Amino acid sequence: MKKLLHWCTAGLIMVSISMFPGPRDVKAAGLIPATGLPTEATLTKEEKDLQLSYVQLDEREKNILDEILSDYVSEEVVRLADAGVDYEIKGWMEKGTHTYLFLEKRFPEKTVYTACGYAQTGNGEYVYFELTSPAALTEEMVDKETQSTFFEGWISEKALC
Repeated sequence: MKKLLHWCTAGLIMVSISMFPGPRDVKAAGLIPATGLPTEATLTKEEKDLQLSYVQLDEREKNILDEILSDYVSEEVVRLADAGVDYEIKGWMEKGTHTYLFLEKRFPEKTVYTACGYAQTGNGEYVYFELTSPAALTEEMVDKETQSTFFEGWISEKALC
C-alpha cells in the first residue's frame, strides 16, 4: 500500500509538471539519458557548502527537457519515499537560460536543500544539474551559480575537469 501511494505521488508530480505549456510539435522520446542519474559521469563543484552536480544532455527541445527534469525528480521522490524520508517540492522557475525547481529533503538528522533543473551552456548544449546546500537555497543563489557555471564561463575544458 505504501509503495502504491509513492508511485501515485510520483505520477501526480509527472502529470502536473507535464502540463506546462510549450511547443506542440515535439515528439515524445526516450527521456532519461543512457548515462543514468547525475551520480554517474558527474562533475562536481564545491564552494561555500554548495555542491553542484551536472550531466550533459543530448536534448534541446523545451518540452523534452521539462520531461527529463520531471523524470529525474520523480525517481528521486520514489527513492526518498522508499527510504521513508519526508520531502517537499517547491516552485517551478523558468529563466532565460535555465529552468529548475526546489526539492527539500527532510532527513532525521538534517534537511538538505536541492535545486534540480536544466541549463543551457555557453555553447548551446544543455545539462541537467542539481545544486545542493545544507542551508535554504534562494532563486538568486541558483541563478547566480547556474549563470556563472554553465553560461558565462562554459568552455569545453570544464567537461575535462
